[in-house]
Amino acid sequence: DALMESLNIPLRREEPAAVALFHPQPRPLKLETVGPRSDTAQWTVGLEDYDYILSLMEHMVLAMEKSPHTFSTMDENSLRDFLLVILNAHFKGMATAETFNNDGKTDILLRYMGKNVFVAECKFWGGPKALRKTIDQLLGYTGWRDSKAAVVIFNRNRKFSEVLQRIEENLPSHPCFQQKLPNKSVSHFRFMFRHSDDEARDIQLAVLAFDIPAPPSAS
Repeated sequence: DALMESLNIPLRREEPAAVALFHPQPRPLKLETVGPRSDTAQWTVGLEDYDYILSLMEHMVLAMEKSPHTFSTMDENSLRDFLLVILNAHFKGMATAETFNNDGKTDILLRYMGKNVFVAECKFWGGPKALRKTIDQLLGYTGWRDSKAAVVIFNRNRKFSEVLQRIEENLPSHPCFQQKLPNKSVSHFRFMFRHSDDEARDIQLAVLAFDIPAPPSAS
């Protein structure tokens, strides 16, 4: 410090990026009232924190896109594990994989104070029918109290632009679709769905698509 002062170089210490859930002075999570009585209120992650969770995943996979030789041979579980690494680095080990929730085991589950705040599935792109099956699977894994979810699509086919178009065009035909929300980017879609077993309960669904090159063909 004395050396820097003698050089007379102005320094500004940057505060580390932090998500509100784990900040030393966190803002409260949004409370969502369930039923007519206030004593049945429940925790649900707020939209700002939901955006932050998704941005962490997005930055991780964008880094994968820039290193195709490293990630091109990895399977779904290996790619998913990299998402768990970045989530647990920011959320103190509270993200788990292959965790039982509702009717099955979800790829990624983030819990805070014993409450589910985020559920996600990771899949290779297999066409619109496969995407619909993934949505059905995810809705089966989300319980009545879950309100924020995501599907992460890894594309290893050509024509990524066509994949993005088919994602956006086909999801509104799902029986649980409620409405299309504004996209966050050209490959980050947002939708509002309803829970498969309760029309009165909404769940916000993000679909993030990434172009992960396939392994090179053997010569």
